[in-house]
Amino acid sequence: MDNPGSSLFQGPDIKINNSQNNEEEEDLEDQRRRKEELQNLLTVALDDFNYDESTVNSSTNISVASLDEMQQNYRQASDSNEQLKVLYDVRLRELSNIKTEYDNYKGEKTREIDVLKNKLLLSEAEMRQLKISLKNANDLLGIF
Repeated sequence: MDNPGSSLFQGPDIKINNSQNNEEEEDLEDQRRRKEELQNLLTVALDDFNYDESTVNSSTNISVASLDEMQQNYRQASDSNEQLKVLYDVRLRELSNIKTEYDNYKGEKTREIDVLKNKLLLSEAEMRQLKISLKNANDLLGIF
């Protein structure tokens, strides 16, 4: 330490443990490899996917114009991600249409239930009135 410019380390090379860097590189390589495998599997699956009328017509909630547009978008998609996006958008539209149908059906059935409840109340009131009339008639005739 007499020399102010001298280092505490006296060797020409300082060896740093690079095991952490190696592990990070291996993890990145594994992630990259898995991503490529998934992409390849997805590409193969979509290539094997026979896109025909029956696939889209499985739901009656798609208009003909929408069907033609969707088929065109699907065929023009440049990669599997875009194809999946097109299919996803179609399913979202189908779900929206189904929800609308369900809400309409639910409203209709609620109105029917209300009508039936009103009929029941009227029938019960009429029955009470008939019971009162029967009791009055029995009282007049002297029958208990």
